[in-house]
Amino acid sequence: MFSLNATGGAGYDTALLWAGGMRLLERGVPWLNLGGGARWGDGIDTYKRYFGGTSLPLGALKEVYRPDAFAALTERAGLTGPEESSYFPPYRRPGILGSAQPRPT
Repeated sequence: MFSLNATGGAGYDTALLWAGGMRLLERGVPWLNLGGGARWGDGIDTYKRYFGGTSLPLGALKEVYRPDAFAALTERAGLTGPEESSYFPPYRRPGILGSAQPRPT
């Protein structure tokens, strides 16, 4: 199920989302993931919890497929590893290597 607003559609989003959820329930779909906001308790999260759901933490998978390239780019940025930054990969943190984004060679 998708939910989006077009010009002039404001005001119908809650009713349409509720009707869509009820339709899924009638079809035996046990879960509806509405996603979340940018952070817990923001306006989007609060709105979606209005439907009776449960807020759950959102995790992110951080996996390195080319350890050689990751190590080279991290070293080039002057960092020792991913623990030095909340950004992943750490060498993409704004200001680390200027405006150009490094690419493995």
